[in-house]
Amino acid sequence: AVFFHLSERWLQGHEEFDLAGLRRKGGLAALLIVAAMTVHSLPEGVAVGVAFGSGDSSDMTFGWAICIAIAVHNVPEGLAIALALRSQGIGPMTCVGWAIFTSLPQPIAAVPAAWLVWIFEPLLGAGMGFAAGAMFVLVVRHLIPDARRDAGSRWTSGGIVGGAAMMLALMQATAWIAGTIG
Repeated sequence: AVFFHLSERWLQGHEEFDLAGLRRKGGLAALLIVAAMTVHSLPEGVAVGVAFGSGDSSDMTFGWAICIAIAVHNVPEGLAIALALRSQGIGPMTCVGWAIFTSLPQPIAAVPAAWLVWIFEPLLGAGMGFAAGAMFVLVVRHLIPDARRDAGSRWTSGGIVGGAAMMLALMQATAWIAGTIG
């Protein structure tokens, strides 16, 4: 959260910084969305690499399970990125391109993490915490206020509560499928 806040302050003081015209087209919020989601993808890639690298080389079940979970998770994440950028005035195909771009760190981080699992595994918790902080700040400072402005407080609150309930239900279903519940 601190890193994201400092990055935002730095970007506010450096109006000339632009990433492929993203700031010019969608403003600071668009640039911050892409930056936060790209940073968020790094530890996900490390998680995939560690899952493959820490298991028995004859049984890649855990690695594939994590890989599939991250891939499924990337679909609504990409949609959220595209919708957030679209609300900032970015064109549809450009939104798709940026949604794909933000996931590029995953395979880039996965390969060295699998090879060097003994280095990356202890760093995984800190990386996930860093990504969670960036996501939290992005949601609280940018996405929720934009949603309240565009859809109103009632719809925004309902969406947040509904999304949280769905997340909890999916977590319970995943734990049940994995056999970790009672």
